[in-house]
Amino acid sequence: MIILVLEASSTSAKAMLVDTVKQTHSIKTLPYAPGTHNNADAIFEQILQAGKTLSQGQYVEMIALSSVWHSLLICDQEMHAKSSIWNWYDTDASVLCNTLRSNESYVREFYQQTGCMVHSIYPYFKLMHFKDKGIFSNNDRITDQGTHMFYHLTGSYTTTLSLASGTGFLDIHNQTYHKRAEAEIGISIDSQLPKLVGFGYTAPLSEKAAHLLGMKAGIPVLPCYPDGGLNQVGSDATDLGIMTISMGTSGAIRLASDKPYLPDNMNTWCYLSPKGYLAGAATSGCCNCVDWVKGSLFDAKTSYKSIESKMELSKPVPTFLPFLYGERCPGWNDERLAAFLDLKPSHSAIDQYQAVLEGVIFNLLQCYESLTASDLPINTIKLSGGVLNSPRWKQMCADIFAVPLTEDPVSQTSLVGGAKLAMELLNASDKATSLFSTKETILTPNALMHEHYMQQYDRYKHWYSVYQRQ
Repeated sequence: MIILVLEASSTSAKAMLVDTVKQTHSIKTLPYAPGTHNNADAIFEQILQAGKTLSQGQYVEMIALSSVWHSLLICDQEMHAKSSIWNWYDTDASVLCNTLRSNESYVREFYQQTGCMVHSIYPYFKLMHFKDKGIFSNNDRITDQGTHMFYHLTGSYTTTLSLASGTGFLDIHNQTYHKRAEAEIGISIDSQLPKLVGFGYTAPLSEKAAHLLGMKAGIPVLPCYPDGGLNQVGSDATDLGIMTISMGTSGAIRLASDKPYLPDNMNTWCYLSPKGYLAGAATSGCCNCVDWVKGSLFDAKTSYKSIESKMELSKPVPTFLPFLYGERCPGWNDERLAAFLDLKPSHSAIDQYQAVLEGVIFNLLQCYESLTASDLPINTIKLSGGVLNSPRWKQMCADIFAVPLTEDPVSQTSLVGGAKLAMELLNASDKATSLFSTKETILTPNALMHEHYMQQYDRYKHWYSVYQRQ
């Protein structure tokens, strides 16, 4: 059987075609055309293009969908986009959220109900910020890129509990929308938000979408799941005890839980994966910070490999606070700024690049410490994302965390997660291991380097606590 997975990522349209009989899979990635990264209709067209290119002439039996968490899109009743897409890194609501966070009882109540902090990454607070700006009306649909994609494939205004759990609109305990949005924002839960469904729901591919993809109508389509939740499925990390550390554009640490994990200090989040609860912590700065420092300090022709080969890892370097896009966990300060501290004339561009690599991991270490403070079991830690392309950076992770890290060898993990969900519904889960398994590598920490990095980490924590805390 053949499965097609379509994904709207932060930067590109992706498709994966899986053949469970031939035991093959292929991937097509199309970087978004200039100026289209927040245009829902243009993104959908590019996703169709990627999917059609891969699946032409194939008999597809199921389609699965993936998109980013935390996006917001305003559409009319026919799901034509009326706005651009606001993504997690859009912090327009940061001033509003900073004001709301002064009310501790409000913050605690919202967090305990939704698993989301009062923070500008969440669509709930973006919409609250837009309330009096005339950006949406009572007739509009409040949606996101993934739900928009599913509607235009099937005609069904439906979203998954997993995707909705990252919006701030969902009560994660009873897994329904909470009613506070009607009073606080002025929207109708029943008419403006999509229908909620759990795993197992599908809708048939419409005639129009089938024509655009070059397929037959009626193919079952899974509603969209978030890439973060699908990463857990793709990494085989839905069981208790398996932690994932994903280092891509942003960073995230996730851990499956059998119930909501909502600590009193509120320094983590809790959403729903396709398979249960997911405790986690995320950072806004990761590979995006590395791309920034490379583009700012080095010639465009200089490679990452060339820069990293010149790093002296045992050398003290400046402290970098990786908050170019504000802070998510652990402090949830969306107005926090990035900075180099302890910078001296003797520090080179290479030293500053190395400081960025360290600073990104230190922020993730803060998140790791928050999760390890829980009573959730941790038996295995899997590392994935762009970090695996850098031998020196991934070893830094092991040395700083001071635990063995398993390199997750599966590339495009969220696409694999979508394929695995479809395979489960098609009773073909037994094919997944042979299709996607590859040899795992263990990164072993170096005790001497760990001691060096902890001295650097002490400086990082000092500056984190005193510098530019808004």
